[in-house]
Amino acid sequence: MKQLLPFTFAQARRAGFAPDRIRGLCRSGTWRRLRRNAYLPAEAVQDGHPLLIRAGAVLPQLIGDPVLSHETAARLWGVAHLRAPTDHIQLVRSRRGQGRRDPADAIIRQAAMWPEHRSSVHGLPLTTVARTVLDIARLRGVRAGVVAMDSALQHGLCTPRDIARTVEHMAGWPFVRRARYVAGISDGRSESPLESLSRLCFLRFGVPRPRIQVDDLVSGVRVDFFWEAAGVVGEADGEEKYLRDPSEFVREKQREQRLVASGFSVVRWGWDECFRTPAALAKRVNEAITARTRYSTARMSPVW
Repeated sequence: MKQLLPFTFAQARRAGFAPDRIRGLCRSGTWRRLRRNAYLPAEAVQDGHPLLIRAGAVLPQLIGDPVLSHETAARLWGVAHLRAPTDHIQLVRSRRGQGRRDPADAIIRQAAMWPEHRSSVHGLPLTTVARTVLDIARLRGVRAGVVAMDSALQHGLCTPRDIARTVEHMAGWPFVRRARYVAGISDGRSESPLESLSRLCFLRFGVPRPRIQVDDLVSGVRVDFFWEAAGVVGEADGEEKYLRDPSEFVREKQREQRLVASGFSVVRWGWDECFRTPAALAKRVNEAITARTRYSTARMSPVW
């Protein structure tokens, strides 16, 4: 099996490599010394997962039983997160390390760690998915928390019960009320960070609750949001799908034409409007709902 994670000098010695042999392999370029007491075969450095390698190289330098956490754990789990990737490896440990300086590229927080909050990926210790998304919600805020929690639920990485059980252990922790709030409004039916933030925008600014991911509104057409009473469809359009496949733009226009021809009103928005001006987006959606409601009422009213 290909070596995925860095190993220490002591581990190499236990595997049968003499000190001179270890130094020779490093001098020849067969092995790479990543940092103090962290080695990896050169081809694994070139072909391996960069985050796994960096996290695996940091952990042997630390004491205090640290566990990878927050956005570092989210990336290893494949959970979407709002915060831009950072060069720092993020960890949590239940007790402070004494007598050794922590690496400059590690952010280490002190917090309680229950055994059921621990898991592993490729042998690296990290917080469970439920603990990871709750930590993000507590420390990064509601928007970041909803994006991460929706993603974890949508991909089946954890369940609402896992989240509820984990948050019970956080009683009295800083910002735990925020984490509970996020747990109460998260929804695994949201399929992207933009959809998660859109839902949060509607909740925050008083837009009526829509149905989510409605299939076959028009034959073969699935929509992101649907305000049934008003006949209004909401579509959260991330630009990345058009960049990946320019023909997607044509298909989206055809879908919209079919919806309009069937009597529905369509409101579209992108990332910038939802993230930077959510109040304006909510106003635009509410205006579309109000206009359609007035139109439907006028059609039903008798003419005297």
